[in-house]
Amino acid sequence: MRVGKDALREGLDFAGVGGLYLQAYKRHPQVEAAKLIFITQPGADYGFFQELAKKSEQITNAIDHILKDFQMDCATCSLKQICDAVEGMRQMHFARK
Repeated sequence: MRVGKDALREGLDFAGVGGLYLQAYKRHPQVEAAKLIFITQPGADYGFFQELAKKSEQITNAIDHILKDFQMDCATCSLKQICDAVEGMRQMHFARK
């Protein structure tokens, strides 16, 4: 995302934008905590972060799909690999408690 010079001159900054994002997240009762990180280093591995975001979105979609309580054949579902990973994480989490 690019920001225009006029917007910067008028006071747009990371703290303000980040604060607005966090306020929006926290309006949802299901959100217990949120953390926002801006990465601005020109040499950062942005490809890595894009893949991480893609994987996170897949996990979120799988959880959403599971919670819709659809009856389906998991063996034929395109989300099976993600669901299996989520289930493994859930089991690991509860095993620690």
